[in-house]
Amino acid sequence: MDPDTLARFRRDGYVVCSDVLSSAEVATIRAAIPKTLDENRSILGLPGPDVISSPERLLDQVLCVHHVHKISAMFRSLAEHPGIVEKLAQIIGPQVKCLQSQLFVKPPGFPGNAWHQDEGPIPTRDRSLVAVWIAIDDATAENGCLRVVPGSHRSGYLYPVREHHRPDEYDFTTESYGFDESAASLVELAAGSAIFFHGYLVHGSSRNRSSGMRRALTYHYMDSYSLLPWQGGRGDYRDVFPVLGTDPYEWKGYADQSVPHLRLWPDPGRPPEPGLLDYTLRTKIAAAIRTWGHDERAAIRQFREVLREAPRDV
Repeated sequence: MDPDTLARFRRDGYVVCSDVLSSAEVATIRAAIPKTLDENRSILGLPGPDVISSPERLLDQVLCVHHVHKISAMFRSLAEHPGIVEKLAQIIGPQVKCLQSQLFVKPPGFPGNAWHQDEGPIPTRDRSLVAVWIAIDDATAENGCLRVVPGSHRSGYLYPVREHHRPDEYDFTTESYGFDESAASLVELAAGSAIFFHGYLVHGSSRNRSSGMRRALTYHYMDSYSLLPWQGGRGDYRDVFPVLGTDPYEWKGYADQSVPHLRLWPDPGRPPEPGLLDYTLRTKIAAAIRTWGHDERAAIRQFREVLREAPRDV
């Protein structure tokens, strides 16, 4: 990054970098997505070939694949792509570790994410969290590209969250509120381009209103010198891997703490299955899961509330 680009990141909390991946790399990733799901049906809980024979059809109800780097050597290696790590060195510093990957498929009609800040559920000790969101398809306003609130990271404030009551637009996660939404900007990207953004930046996306998928690959990074009290709220999350420099806590070893899994979504044209929990309970469960990463006691209270309100057979 040149000095002006880096200054924009400090000021706005994000910067767009064109052509992080070549067109050939993008084509390889597109081809690898159904193959990765097909080869990991049992791990991800997907139906067998006798039920769904075509690997492409496996994508029909997949909104996101979490921790895809754990089931694919290619997605693991992409976390260390030179076009990514050379920029992370300028944004974060000479020691960087990766802690998460997400592969968004987002077929037509699928929802987006309500406003949120990544540092809410992923609380780094030094506020060094940076996400790299790579467009595998052209990301447009129509198919639900990212929206950001420029400068919302600078105060270091985590905005409160609430249920959004918009299942037509967003998935089951909660939404942040209390900021000036009129300052928001759309971030449209060409395939192969990426947005680097700060963990405190308020961002989200809308429903895919196009006729095609909006595939994107996201990695989360942070300074290797910072501890990460994630997924349990105490100590240091060690399901990480260094991508730049050395890991000063290598002596602690590394742990297999996260499991690759899917964020599914029913076919938008299909009615809800009988017995499906109503929207309010689903969002409360999602909120409790997000809270668990930084406040176990509060999450348990939320789960208890859900159990009190849920039908007896849940």
